[in-house]
Amino acid sequence: MSAELLTQAAEEARRHHAGLKPFLQPGEPLRRAGRHVSEESTSPARPIVGPTSTDRDLRFLVSGKAVVTRAYGEEKPQSVRNLAAPTSFGASTFALGIDRSASVVAMTPCTTLRLSPRGLKELARDSPTIAVGLLRWASLDLVDWLRASRMGTDVWSARNAPRGDTERAFRATEPGRTPLEIDGSSHGAVMDALAELPFLDGASMLPLADALGHHVHLAMVPRGEAAVAHEERDGSLYVLLDGEAEVIGRTGTLLGRFRSGGPAHEVLIGEVAFLAQGGRNGTVTARTDCLLLEIPRTSVGWMTTRHGALAVALHMALLRTLCWRLRETDETRDAWVSGAHPVR
Repeated sequence: MSAELLTQAAEEARRHHAGLKPFLQPGEPLRRAGRHVSEESTSPARPIVGPTSTDRDLRFLVSGKAVVTRAYGEEKPQSVRNLAAPTSFGASTFALGIDRSASVVAMTPCTTLRLSPRGLKELARDSPTIAVGLLRWASLDLVDWLRASRMGTDVWSARNAPRGDTERAFRATEPGRTPLEIDGSSHGAVMDALAELPFLDGASMLPLADALGHHVHLAMVPRGEAAVAHEERDGSLYVLLDGEAEVIGRTGTLLGRFRSGGPAHEVLIGEVAFLAQGGRNGTVTARTDCLLLEIPRTSVGWMTTRHGALAVALHMALLRTLCWRLRETDETRDAWVSGAHPVR
């Protein structure tokens, strides 16, 4: 039954997210993937998950409607967001390993599919394409949520944020990336940087070494130049191999900083444009000379076919990054509203 539900849910998800079409195609691999998920039914007004839930499963709502509620202190739980199939939830607990801070309550009879961390590992061995597809599904749902959250934060910060943030110079500029050719003197340093990326759960980017200049590329960005520019539509993901940078939103607000050698959210640049169509929502400026690995959106299919374990690890890192971005956006807005805006 889980196989049939997964096939049905994937069809609905492909209609909602065009970027899933190459990964969640109907067929035997998708049916086999049903072995790695479990089915769950919930009656109206009953919780699907809550803060007391001990599992770390990622859930896909395949039928029905639900509501996300959160309690603030001793107050009565408040509605945060409505959910309607097909969608996913529980990504932060699944990807970051943190406790649940909200409940999801069924509004109508609901059916969900659960993917555990262990199930993902088994699915990645059996069918990395489907594993990547499910991670992209969850990531694209987070992109929708993040865009809505940032839109509200942009409006609020433009009117109310401290002057030091709104007066930051935002330059709608052309990117200052320069393609870099690998020679003998730089090859070793680049290989070391690829081998030591800490966010890939033991997977190495070294398999991409032979693809440099073909499926993936290197670029240098001088200090003060834009690594990516606001509304740029190239759709590539950038991995910061060396250097530091910062991202400024369209209202001039500092949204975050990047540094090489850090966790996923500090080295992955441009994950939203990589996963979903549309222009960049900020300008990333190099604070030092920066070395970037460019992964074009068009290379994902090649990577999934040739280096499935790496593709799954990269998409898990993207999911963690989006969870972090959403938490950071919400915390920043809440801090502004409470008058305790963080000092960056």
